[in-house]
Amino acid sequence: MLRRFSCVRRLVATGGTALALLCVCALAVSPARARSAAPIARPAASPVVAVVDTGVAAHRALAGRVLPGWSALTGRPGTDANGHGTQVAGIVAATCPTCRVLPVQVAGADGSATDADIAAGIEWAAHHGARIVNVSLAGPCVDPVLERAIRDAVAAGALVVAAAGNAGSTDPTACAVECGGYPAAFAPQVPGLVAVAATGAGGRLLPSSNRGPWVTLAAPGGFTAPALGGGLRAVVPGTSYAAAYVSGLAGDALALDPAATVTRVRALLVATARRAGGLRVADAAALTHALRR
Repeated sequence: MLRRFSCVRRLVATGGTALALLCVCALAVSPARARSAAPIARPAASPVVAVVDTGVAAHRALAGRVLPGWSALTGRPGTDANGHGTQVAGIVAATCPTCRVLPVQVAGADGSATDADIAAGIEWAAHHGARIVNVSLAGPCVDPVLERAIRDAVAAGALVVAAAGNAGSTDPTACAVECGGYPAAFAPQVPGLVAVAATGAGGRLLPSSNRGPWVTLAAPGGFTAPALGGGLRAVVPGTSYAAAYVSGLAGDALALDPAATVTRVRALLVATARRAGGLRVADAAALTHALRR
């Protein structure tokens, strides 16, 4: 098995809510193992959104919406001991009522994930029914293996939606309280990848959100989402949840037009976004209107 230098990305708990991410370079392995299981057929009317994250826990808000998933950590279906993945899944499911969630665990209870595991999770999702792959993870390391996994997912017919990161910077390699903007920052050179910044009150960009010409869209970053142990909680706003919202909108687009390609869905998200303060902000009503014309 090939070995390579990779990035360890860590979810950071802020205000009792898991966010994304800190990063240090570390040794990891190739994601080739992700291709070992047989693919499943893609449904037409119920788009599958993969949540590549800390896993997804059972929750009444997600009842009947979660498919059997996979863990890059164990090679078996995983759970969520962190809470971040469950929150992301809840936002996807609330935004797209017809979507099904495919949990792909790449990070454990401490929120850390290597690029090798993230890449393996993206590849597994794309080859197991996902039309949309949500990656609410970010870090400063520029990893060609992770970029290749995203390109492979897009080639397989999946739109990849990634959080721009919460370092409050235009530089995707920068570190502040949190670090970096990759893999979202690959968006300019990877058709089919959507990099998502976060807006807050009044539709203004969150100070903590990364921004810059490499960002595709902005979207609301604060929601009420499922919490571990039952119930709902208001999450601390961030790009993780903005990405989940855009993944849900992409699912809505595929529900209305199951034959839509990755290129068409991405183009619709961008074309129907409204301009606000130099940002393209995702607009659910405009997207739905465009698809129903």
